[in-house]
Amino acid sequence: MNQRLEELARQAGLESFYVEYSPWQVEFEKFAELIVRECMSLADLPNNTTGQWDHLSPSEVIANYFGVES
Repeated sequence: MNQRLEELARQAGLESFYVEYSPWQVEFEKFAELIVRECMSLADLPNNTTGQWDHLSPSEVIANYFGVES
């Protein structure tokens, strides 16, 4: 995919999933693409009045959606 993905895989201890000859490379890249697309769809959501996203930054919305502490 790109060098940033390779660096993130290395940080996660998954470089063996990403190397060129790995049988998992296609699946790993598809998984990463799906995560990025989810983030993109969240970034496109309008700020609503239900209180669900109000007063949250885009990074906070994404962190909450994936259950990651910001």
